[in-house]
Amino acid sequence: MELRYYLPFLIIIALTATLIYSFFLHTTLATEMPLSTKLVVETTICKSGDSEPCKINSCSGTIRCVNGIWGGCIVPQVCIPEEKINCYAQTCSIGKKTCNECGTGYGSCVFADT
Repeated sequence: MELRYYLPFLIIIALTATLIYSFFLHTTLATEMPLSTKLVVETTICKSGDSEPCKINSCSGTIRCVNGIWGGCIVPQVCIPEEKINCYAQTCSIGKKTCNECGTGYGSCVFADT
């Protein structure tokens, strides 16, 4: 018999073997990967321009919808958390005020006792 007679069967067997091998290789790699390297992405369809409040730890922020997908939570910072800067009173006293833990603003001015 000629090779042309067996060629379609050989191609089908080779493709089937490749698919089976690929399937088992893929499932083996996926189950052996450590949890920390697996990427889980959950997206919710939204209307572009929408925004919602969100929190990162105890800090309040805003999450915005861009092109139908929610972005990350953004906490607008105006200072570096725990940073101290000078502040002044009407009596020309110099005190210090401290940036809050979220970096969203400063606390009240604290004057050293003299």
